[in-house]
Amino acid sequence: MSNSCRYCGEDFIPQPGKPGYVDECPHCLHERTRPKLPTDFAARFAARFPERRKAFNELRKQLLKFGIDEAKAHQIIADGLKQAGTPI
Repeated sequence: MSNSCRYCGEDFIPQPGKPGYVDECPHCLHERTRPKLPTDFAARFAARFPERRKAFNELRKQLLKFGIDEAKAHQIIADGLKQAGTPI
């Protein structure tokens, strides 16, 4: 038995034991209930920690100059912060 979502109109089959209403598809349920970040979150973070951001960017540039790929550079920085006990 399929239902039509009251928000998007898509047909879906409700799964027993899953959260939500019988007329609300899982995608719309997730979109409506997920926590929303403020739209200016990145700007506020950058303004709050400008020296830290500049240091991270310089370190990342140096790692890239040594031939380390972007993903590995981010992992190295994150691991260093974890070892130092600094929140990311």
